[in-house]
Amino acid sequence: MLATTLQAQLLQAQLLQAARELLGEWLMDEQLLEMLVQRWSTRHGAGQPGTLQIILPRRCKALLATLQGTLAEQGIEDARISFHERECYLFRQGDQVIELDIEATQQRLAPRLLARLKQLPDSVRKLDDASVQLFVEWAGNLDTQSGAAPEVEAELE
Repeated sequence: MLATTLQAQLLQAQLLQAARELLGEWLMDEQLLEMLVQRWSTRHGAGQPGTLQIILPRRCKALLATLQGTLAEQGIEDARISFHERECYLFRQGDQVIELDIEATQQRLAPRLLARLKQLPDSVRKLDDASVQLFVEWAGNLDTQSGAAPEVEAELE
């Protein structure tokens, strides 16, 4: 009983970590940054008083020219883009500030994502019979074969 509980806790921790990593990949995606820049410019756009200050993670430095082009297309010419070590996006213009801290967002949203998974119907969370049978056959052949599923082996040959 204790071993089962420990294994369930381990699996839950691994699932939570996988959810954090998935969220991290999405939050660090270049398309998200482009959407944030476009959304800022749409809502606050050209003609707003003050310089638009954008502070981005250093890994985004290669996107500088693209971001400057996007801002110019939106009519925002008074923008200063800088980079820092933190995994955080910051947009500031006048008294308007938006900050997206990637790690904090991962920590906050991962449990919510897992809670959503638990709300799915049981039928969605169950493997179909064919998948279960394929897994059982694959697991049964681990000692005798290379470890690949039968279909994978056929494709490799």
